[in-house]
Amino acid sequence: PGTVYQYTDASFYVLSRVIYELTKTDLSDLLRPSLMEVMRFKEYSWSVCPKGFSMGATGLYLRTEDMVKLGILYVNKGMWKGTRIISEKWVDIVISNGYEFSPLGNGWYGKGGMIGQLLMFNCEQGKAIACHSYDDEITYDVFLND
Repeated sequence: PGTVYQYTDASFYVLSRVIYELTKTDLSDLLRPSLMEVMRFKEYSWSVCPKGFSMGATGLYLRTEDMVKLGILYVNKGMWKGTRIISEKWVDIVISNGYEFSPLGNGWYGKGGMIGQLLMFNCEQGKAIACHSYDDEITYDVFLND
């Protein structure tokens, strides 16, 4: 443990299923009123397994303008336009432990997705950036070294 890194989305899928077993509500349905509707996401879709359960952290399709809202949520320590969406303590835990958002340097944190999707935020600067591209060569450096 701790010597080799292996990327996998399996843990997020397992967590999605645990959430279903505890709440009897699919993750997508659970987050719709408390996140997607409050933050006024225009469109989103979540990949599902053959049994119809949300995949967890993978396969979430968002418009760029909605994806950047997630970065803004972290910049604002879990607040969205005066409404607490996630606790400030959770934001601090996520950032300090690198949960899903990797430290990129100079106060920036980011998450990449398939084929050039990027979400980055900087709490100190109060900035968030999101992009969708069709170039599998795009990296965070495009934004950070400009």
